Amino acid sequence: MTAPALRIDVSETSCPMTFVKVKVALEGLAPGDVLEAVLNSTEHPREIPPSVREDGHKVLALETSGDRTIIRIQKGEEPGATDG
Repeated sequence: MTAPALRIDVSETSCPMTFVKVKVALEGLAPGDVLEAVLNSTEHPREIPPSVREDGHKVLALETSGDRTIIRIQKGEEPGATDG
């Protein structure tokens, strides 16, 4: 499994700030980098994967243990990026 370029803990954050912090963290990464985010399991962990996929990123893993969920997201290409 690819090591994360960045790991954030937003388990003490409430929606919608949970998603905002994940999105801001992804914006600071290069395409292909992996973000690992720790969420509170009761704070809508099922809503983040569809949202990040819509933004062109890939969800690599979503694991829940107790009251925490860890999501691993690989940043997609920047909108409008071209080869060559």
